Amino acid sequence: MLHQVSVVPRPRWVNAPFLSGREALEAFREHPEHFDVVITDHAMPKPTGLEFAKKLLDIRPDLPVILCSGSAQIHESPRLREIGVRECIKKPVVSHDLAKAIRRALEQRRAEEP
Repeated sequence: MLHQVSVVPRPRWVNAPFLSGREALEAFREHPEHFDVVITDHAMPKPTGLEFAKKLLDIRPDLPVILCSGSAQIHESPRLREIGVRECIKKPVVSHDLAKAIRRALEQRRAEEP
């Protein structure tokens, strides 16, 4: 099964898909300032979406991370907030819901800026 990680870099909201969390993490480590929001699937293998989110947020705590999951347990997990995940979207993902989640995550980040 192929899992895809999408990282949305700035300035033109271009989707930057990666075939693995490791590949995406490597790109993020090289230029963490290039990314406005990261959208990831919880079902990724090594690392899982939550592990991936934690690694990103260890590098850049202000980064909005949106997790997609088909598991109701993940949506209710207090670990999401502990790690810093801004939004958790239920799969299958509807583009309208994703757009609203991205907007909320970015607005929350802007509100937290000094």
